[in-house]
Amino acid sequence: MLGDVFDAVQKRPWETTQWHSPKQLKERRQAMRAVLERYVIGAHLNFNIDMKELGSLKPDSSMQGFWEFRSGLPVEQTRLFGFFGRPGAFVATSFQPRGNFGGMSDPAWKAVRQDGEKHWNDLFGEKEYIKMPWPVSAIPSFLR
Repeated sequence: MLGDVFDAVQKRPWETTQWHSPKQLKERRQAMRAVLERYVIGAHLNFNIDMKELGSLKPDSSMQGFWEFRSGLPVEQTRLFGFFGRPGAFVATSFQPRGNFGGMSDPAWKAVRQDGEKHWNDLFGEKEYIKMPWPVSAIPSFLR
């Protein structure tokens, strides 16, 4: 995880305002950490709820290989974006509130992906991230 992304997950994804109390900010961070903890220990993750490959609906999509971990309700949803370098090795490039994005046609999605790819290239140069097959299994280990 990039240092500034880790800092955002740990400390400050959003400034505290009258609409976002310190308690709400803490709940958002806890929700994302809970999703990541389930991923790290190999617990069940629900695809399209806890995580999603953003190009999965269109195989030729420019979003192919770009993933998001999702935290959901009851707090404002957050997204942790990044790429898999190899199975089980996720490189997080951005952490943002879901409210920053409209529908999938919103240019903000492509912008966060382009920014993520720039971070990837700064770190790994020409090394490709995984596009296909998926670097994670959609079947929980206890069912395999």
